[in-house]
Amino acid sequence: MRIIVGIIILAIVGFAGYKLINKVQVKESASKRIKQIPAFTFTNLQGQPFTSSQLANDKSTVIIYFHTECDHCQYEAESIVKEIQKFNNTQVLFISSQKLPDINAFGTKYGLLAHENIKLLKDSANAFYNVFGTMAVPCIFVYAKDGALLKSFSGETKMEAILDLINGK
Repeated sequence: MRIIVGIIILAIVGFAGYKLINKVQVKESASKRIKQIPAFTFTNLQGQPFTSSQLANDKSTVIIYFHTECDHCQYEAESIVKEIQKFNNTQVLFISSQKLPDINAFGTKYGLLAHENIKLLKDSANAFYNVFGTMAVPCIFVYAKDGALLKSFSGETKMEAILDLINGK
């Protein structure tokens, strides 16, 4: 009996160690990959693929991973729409793993769909974590016009901080 319990404990510790090492490797790999806008494929509201190659090369990019029921995510959406004129040379991607109707409703409620430089996307294959190394909501990645990562934020972020980055301050 003691041998069986010992084997079970060893298996649990081994599995936990494996998961921890795997998580660290994903984060390390992502931290290197996100120094430039990484290759990705998500789904737009029409159910079509949207890839990183569709991004404009002459604009800065703000990528926001969100959840429709997250108060902080709602704040980010409201803040961007309120300051939308300051995002003229910026493309903003809101990405969520929720259902397309929920994402669409979020876009409608916060006025995001009315702006051509804002895209709402679905993470159909839960690839966001593998590409960016996080699933915290909201998490925000701000990229320069040349695609270089300026900064990433986890949690609610003041709009001034994002605007200062995209305006080179």
